Amino acid sequence: MEAKVIHKNETEIRATIELASRVIPHVKDLNKLLELDGIKPSTQHLKGFYQNGSEHVRQILLVEAKKDVDGLKWKSERLRRALLNDAISIDISEYQKVHSSLTNAIGKSKVTVEDIQMSGKDVKLRQSFIDAVDEEFTIVIDTEEKKLLWDNIQNFCTSYNKIQDILHEIGETSISDAINPAFEEFFTCENKLADFIKIYPDPNFFLWLRKPVKFELTNVE
Repeated sequence: MEAKVIHKNETEIRATIELASRVIPHVKDLNKLLELDGIKPSTQHLKGFYQNGSEHVRQILLVEAKKDVDGLKWKSERLRRALLNDAISIDISEYQKVHSSLTNAIGKSKVTVEDIQMSGKDVKLRQSFIDAVDEEFTIVIDTEEKKLLWDNIQNFCTSYNKIQDILHEIGETSISDAINPAFEEFFTCENKLADFIKIYPDPNFFLWLRKPVKFELTNVE
């Protein structure tokens, strides 16, 4: 069957992407520090820094310094070590501040370091992350089972609301209490006539389905 979008929660999509975007300024702060210490920013360095903090930076500098220092002959091991120590001397406090703010921003969002794309000085969210967020909050009827479920929920709401209208017209008691609270995730409710609550299909129900809807219909004769 042809897939059909029945609902897109634009508010949640924008909010999720906006929250994830707050990580970017902290990544840029890290990149500035790395460049000051002669390190070219990359996603790999971002990941390493996120996991190990300033120690990751020191290890990068140590590896590069050893390439130069170990290629020379040294009469004094103390001098060799002093040069290596000087090579990995960084502003740890600044790196710690950035690490703290970066970790905090990532922790509040759904983004991971792998979702950050870097090209030169440009830092942005990967399109794959944006697409995933859009998909998460877009409800699509893409199977016959989902279509059948959605159609029947709509039909149920139409019938229920018609019964409520009739009961209200003839002065009888509402059947609102007949709706099991456990089923409320199927519906949105509207209460315009005292206790005569109207119900309408809630597409967000499909967001709560953790597994594909699969069931068999039994014909009643």
